[in-house]
Amino acid sequence: MAKSLNRAPQMTLWKEGLAAAETLPLSRPQTAGINCGNYNKILVNVIPTGGANPTVTMLVWSDKANAFIQLIPASTFAGPGADTPFSFVFEAQGRILYPAVTTLGAGAVAIEAALHDIDHDLG
Repeated sequence: MAKSLNRAPQMTLWKEGLAAAETLPLSRPQTAGINCGNYNKILVNVIPTGGANPTVTMLVWSDKANAFIQLIPASTFAGPGADTPFSFVFEAQGRILYPAVTTLGAGAVAIEAALHDIDHDLG
């Protein structure tokens, strides 16, 4: 019997047309992030265009610092080549996250994201 896809995560366009790399430390309000609430995982699709070969660094919100902060070791995901879309899964652990595009080169990038817990049978 075929697997059911009715519980597959629905990707949402989170960022589009970003044409310049974001410099760390990042100065963004908490509301700029993705609230992962009760979810353990975030799925991120990175779609570069115009020759872009982005690197994405995941940041987490800190109430004490009132800022998005870097993880140690850094959770950085590099593109496989110019104009080549890529995807990764990150342990959200219910936190507020910000996928920062820390290198870009040429072109622009779009980011899609979905929250999901991949711990159930799809059948």
